[in-house]
Amino acid sequence: MGETVGKLIGLNDEVISPTASLAIEAHNSPSKPFLVKKAIAKKNQVVFSGYSSAGPIAILSTLYFLENPEPNQILPPRCLTFGSPLFSDRTFGHALRREGWSNYFTHFVMKNPSLDIIKKSFMELSPYRPSGTYIFCTGNGNLVVVKNPNVVLQILIHCAKLGESDAAEVEKRSMDEHLAYLSELKECLGMQAVVSLDGGTATATLNDLGLSPQAMLCLQSAEEFENGRSRN
Repeated sequence: MGETVGKLIGLNDEVISPTASLAIEAHNSPSKPFLVKKAIAKKNQVVFSGYSSAGPIAILSTLYFLENPEPNQILPPRCLTFGSPLFSDRTFGHALRREGWSNYFTHFVMKNPSLDIIKKSFMELSPYRPSGTYIFCTGNGNLVVVKNPNVVLQILIHCAKLGESDAAEVEKRSMDEHLAYLSELKECLGMQAVVSLDGGTATATLNDLGLSPQAMLCLQSAEEFENGRSRN
């Protein structure tokens, strides 16, 4: 629990909160141009960010500059998304890991991800799969960092189950979460109560997500499956 989010994802902690603010500002007022090449010319590291439906745009922009680096580009671009829907499939995630780019993508997800992911009823059948590093805000200040894509998927599925309700309630909760998103995220980042799930199941922290015993068993199975594939 001694590590910060920034240390775990390889990015300055002071960058994350302002990046979230800018992402939400751009989502609400998409009018300002982003002069990426100008920033690279000044030898600055570029961090692409997106809130909600802008998350996939940030992912694709980061991927483009990883595949087509500028001559003056000293540091690789980074991607931070906040409440982004699932966007990529297994092939995409495999390609990121093969190229060594997976750690450049970080996704923040709230406890009840009604804004963050597609409906649970579609998720299990959908080709979309998580890729990169996921950071779950548990709702009481704790942050859970997960890099195993199968474990991420199981957490998303079971969080979506918790969030199932009638359409009117989902709409109201989504609006409430949208209005409180930034303040809740900044509160979690300020507390820096960070747990990395890789290498072991942080049961006490996962309980803060409200996961059932069955969900915990699914997480354990997903982690063992991924570890077995890595050994092979």
